[in-house]
Amino acid sequence: MSNPIGAPTVPTDDASLALLLESLNARDFTIDRLLEFWSGYDESLEVSDGLHADPITGTELVEYVNYPNPVLHPNDVIRALAVEIQRLRRLA
Repeated sequence: MSNPIGAPTVPTDDASLALLLESLNARDFTIDRLLEFWSGYDESLEVSDGLHADPITGTELVEYVNYPNPVLHPNDVIRALAVEIQRLRRLA
């Protein structure tokens, strides 16, 4: 099952699942970083959208960037795991 935004599919092999579990407990290697890695994220492709008021403070200026390619979302992980569970249940 492909994901609706055209990003790569989430791998569900043992090594990938181990990385996923690790990312849920790690401080430096977060699930967002893992999803960027699986998506082939390349920071050099980011395009600046300029400085905007920080949505939280409303006073600080923060740089917004756009990325031209789809990046996996945590919902894609949930979708991939649900599909894998369904596949395994059909085998049982």
